[in-house]
Amino acid sequence: AVPAAECVLDECGVMCVTCADTGMGNVCGREGQNCTDADVSAESTGDWFCTCGAPYVNTTAAAGAARCELDECTEHAGAASVCAEYGQTCFDTDRATHGTWECRCAGGAAGAAAAQGLANCTLDECAANCTTCAGGVCAAANQTCVDTNVRVAALRDWECRCTGKSPNAGTGRPAPSCLHNECEDDDAKACANAVPAQDCVDPDPSRDGDWECHCAPGMAAHVQAGGPAAGCDAFDECTTACGTCADRGTEAGHACEAAGQDCEDPAPLDAKGNWRCVCRGKATGANVGARVAACELDECAVDCDSCAVQGGVDVCAAAGQTCVEGAKTPYALRDWVCACAAPLAFVTGAGGAAVCEVDECAQPAARACREAVPPQACVDGDRAREGDWQCVCPNGTVGSAVGGAAVCELDECTTHRACEAAGQACVDVNLTAADTWYCRCVLPEEHGDDVLMGAAQCNRTGECVGNDVCAKAGQVCHDDKADPLAMGNWECRCVGNFTGAPQTGGAATCELDECLANTKCEAAGQACVD
Repeated sequence: AVPAAECVLDECGVMCVTCADTGMGNVCGREGQNCTDADVSAESTGDWFCTCGAPYVNTTAAAGAARCELDECTEHAGAASVCAEYGQTCFDTDRATHGTWECRCAGGAAGAAAAQGLANCTLDECAANCTTCAGGVCAAANQTCVDTNVRVAALRDWECRCTGKSPNAGTGRPAPSCLHNECEDDDAKACANAVPAQDCVDPDPSRDGDWECHCAPGMAAHVQAGGPAAGCDAFDECTTACGTCADRGTEAGHACEAAGQDCEDPAPLDAKGNWRCVCRGKATGANVGARVAACELDECAVDCDSCAVQGGVDVCAAAGQTCVEGAKTPYALRDWVCACAAPLAFVTGAGGAAVCEVDECAQPAARACREAVPPQACVDGDRAREGDWQCVCPNGTVGSAVGGAAVCELDECTTHRACEAAGQACVDVNLTAADTWYCRCVLPEEHGDDVLMGAAQCNRTGECVGNDVCAKAGQVCHDDKADPLAMGNWECRCVGNFTGAPQTGGAATCELDECLANTKCEAAGQACVD
């Protein structure tokens, strides 16, 4: 048997109904493509396909022309380098068509693309997001971002500008200060142009629209925001410092306050220089315009805390005294005194009733003491009392009388000490006559006659006879007669101005009391103390 023939059908090389060439030319050839029949068996028909040639990338389709694509940005080095040189990106808008590449803006830049050439790019570093852009730096500082040059090559030239009237700005960073003194603006000249001229004050240079007009120093303290203040020439001269005011703005300060007075301005809206000082409290005095008042305070005449009259009660009058004011200046307080009524003499009475005394011995009535015979001493024991003065007899005499001359008696025993020295008693039998004194024995164990103007001859009995112990001690011996038979009961006793306890069987311990013989204190109405 004859084997069957092996038939082959290459649909790319022949013309047939299912072939690439149906009589109208080869489909692949017309597109400049290559035809490929993967299965040339006679049974396999319609499985041919077209393929693109290098460098195109094909997308095959069975029994039809392929779609051939070429990325000119990767395959065409010139296109890519043109864009990259200027920091742009190459993009092929239609890879199946030749000559469709273009450069597009990159890195935050914006602008229209250009076919087969560079795009017209700009870079606003305030709006874009890039490594050299401002981002939120200006906004965080409450400032406005402005890119002064949006050319792509102009980097880091953006500025932070103050949002208010301040012209300050910072390149590539916030402006260091946005303070602006609005008083330098034209609209603030309204303050200086006002009549009278006013001062412009910008209380917060970081804020806009807060400037103020202030009345000039020496005028009323009025303020107006955004324009001239009204009423600058109407002010109280007591509370304002000015050339015509109570306070002229010098180191002297406020005239009235420095004088301890109040100030009043009777017509603050009209006249100038008409302020006046007014006395404070109970002080009185004339107050002439624009000067310190001549104030006086008579603390004897008014009722006040520092006065002699307090709560309606006159301290001096209540004590029967007269109030005398010292200095009447309002600064000299409590310098009034209560003066005693005549003839009492003033001692102390500042700020209260006086302690009044009078030396009645200095009064005319006391001449009776000096004119008496013999002259007598005047003694006023209590100068705060009236009518208690007395005449006192001189030494050597005794006697005194209140309110007149005394009847003086001469007791010669006060001047003679012979009896006392002998341990005897002195007796003046006639106080009105001289040389009438006697010495008299006084001890029970002694006896003897009185002797005129001399010591008596006193004879002792008992154990004192022949006993000179007491005599040697300047003392006297005493033996009690009540028991003449008792032995050893004699004693020595002090005599004269000496005092001390008697001592049995020996000398006593005697001390001299000079007050016993001293009558000077008694004559002066005083007590003597040794």
